[in-house]
Amino acid sequence: MRGGWGPPPPRARRWSAPAAPPAARRSGAPRPRRAGRSARSGRARRPPPALDAAVGALDAWAPRLRAAGVEFTIAPMTALGDVRIVFFTDPDGALVELVSRPLRYTTVWDEQQVAARRERDRREPGDDALRLDHAATTVADLDAALALYGEGLGLGRLGQVPHPGDERGYVRSYLAAGEGVLEVFSYDVPPLPPAALDVPRRGLRAVALSTADVDGAAAAVLAAGGRDLPGDLPGGPTGGPGRALADRDGTVLRLLPPGWSPAA
Repeated sequence: MRGGWGPPPPRARRWSAPAAPPAARRSGAPRPRRAGRSARSGRARRPPPALDAAVGALDAWAPRLRAAGVEFTIAPMTALGDVRIVFFTDPDGALVELVSRPLRYTTVWDEQQVAARRERDRREPGDDALRLDHAATTVADLDAALALYGEGLGLGRLGQVPHPGDERGYVRSYLAAGEGVLEVFSYDVPPLPPAALDVPRRGLRAVALSTADVDGAAAAVLAAGGRDLPGDLPGGPTGGPGRALADRDGTVLRLLPPGWSPAA
């Protein structure tokens, strides 16, 4: 799984994460929490897409970033799920997250997959290399998103971290995408609409998925309310082989044949 970038917005907006609520109690039921409309008023702000990378020791990276003049959007903190995170923007305004420590799911959907990924991500002492970790998207209907990305596109369901103290019904759900992870944000209130696809801007523009059946994957996206994208969006990430589509929530997906890389 890879992220895609396009041309710049006038300015990157700052985003503050919701305050961490008390630790959630572990639930034995693997049923996803629903994320439909709520009787409460208001809409959930849609976090901007970010490049999310894992490091061995985040608190060793923070002083180096400060010394380089990096201003943190979110200072180093421990987030729900017992992970250390920090957010900042790169020189072009793209949001970057660094994360360390294995995520502790409140609800585990697949113990075997979670255990296998933790073993694979285990680091040797002194290994503090930067690794691409995950991409995130915000959805209006969690059940529909899990059906598309899980059953439709074949991503494995890992687990979920609800935020019980958040009045918006904020939930983070995680799906395995090859060596990467797709993090899905959902709320009990409708999220604000995504940015227009035809406006040139910097930052993360697309999620690229490699598949042996590009047309079959595209058919699953279209059947779930997605749409094909033209190849001439201004600065859009739609060139190259495969297919470019937007899912029902406006996330741009690049479906690529196996082995293809823009660096090749």
